[in-house]
Amino acid sequence: QLLADSAAPSFAISADTAVAIVLTTVRGGELTKPPELVDYMGAAAYEVSLVQGLVYVDANTGKILANGAIPIVVVVQDNSDNGGGGGGSAS
Repeated sequence: QLLADSAAPSFAISADTAVAIVLTTVRGGELTKPPELVDYMGAAAYEVSLVQGLVYVDANTGKILANGAIPIVVVVQDNSDNGGGGGGSAS
């Protein structure tokens, strides 16, 4: 059972798909390096390394096995509604 015998083992989920799954789960996620195929608790999984932490995606099912990414909350203030009228003053 040497995986090195074949050029690339074939899994239902590609590395690119694993990244897409992670980036939809971890909003604002930013890759630090390409995903690596690893053995995660006996399952073939992609280790996706983000600035926020590591996320492991099952290479056969696409299920997230572990999410160690720390969420980053970004607050965006949108002042484009009505030109910044201050709102709420009833004269």
